[in-house]
Amino acid sequence: MRGKLLTAAFIMGAAITIWAVNLSSWVNPQIESYNLGRKAYEVGDWPHTIEYMQKSSDAYDRQLKEDSWYAKHILPGPSEKYAALAHFHRGKALLQVKQLEACVDAWVTSLTLNPGDQELESLIGNERKALQQNAYDCRYDYELLLKRHPELSQAMGKGQGNKKGDKKGNQPMPGDDPGKLPGKGPKDDI
Repeated sequence: MRGKLLTAAFIMGAAITIWAVNLSSWVNPQIESYNLGRKAYEVGDWPHTIEYMQKSSDAYDRQLKEDSWYAKHILPGPSEKYAALAHFHRGKALLQVKQLEACVDAWVTSLTLNPGDQELESLIGNERKALQQNAYDCRYDYELLLKRHPELSQAMGKGQGNKKGDKKGNQPMPGDDPGKLPGKGPKDDI
């Protein structure tokens, strides 16, 4: 009986040791690619920034689809924060190489992952502020890009305006009248 317990303890110890060594040498591909992309971004290497940030985004998508027990219960999960940051920086690099449509797509994805207004109780103060600031910067850059290039918003199906012959062309859409929106508006609208 004692020999069986000793053998079971030895096998259990060996399994835990192998697992610990494996886990200690594991590298998160999402964060590793993001860090490489940030280094390329800081030196202005736009093609490598785009490549590494795309790899980081792809790793995030793969980790979301991973369904093994080991990946779900032992390894750290994919980071929505790093995915949003990767899309934001990829968009900035795409802007530098004048790929505006891809830039808009990257920023829309970044804002989808991190709109900046969600509850972030799990994050400490500075990290929460940094994510909210990143969402604000992304939204600002996105809106500025669409203002400078209205053809992008038209290509996305927005800002098409009214077609010829439409009699309601100069009237605001229901709900777009400034006096009917919440918040401070002109005092004469009340």
